Amino acid sequence: MRVHFIVHEDFEAPGAETWANNHGHDVTYFAGLAHRLPANAEGIDFLIVMGGPQDPSTTLEECPHFDAKGEQR
Repeated sequence: MRVHFIVHEDFEAPGAETWANNHGHDVTYFAGLAHRLPANAEGIDFLIVMGGPQDPSTTLEECPHFDAKGEQR
């Protein structure tokens, strides 16, 4: 199984990565300001989106690196 993480903040650590590795799953993740899935996203079996201080109503003006609408697309 291929598990992909989207990490929103530097202080977040995907604890489930240990679980995935221990079960022999392939792990990929994206950490950064422009959250997007990898080009071969159709191969992802399990997507884990980490939290952060923002919420779905947070605007780009309030938090320029969090684009809720774009992430939902």
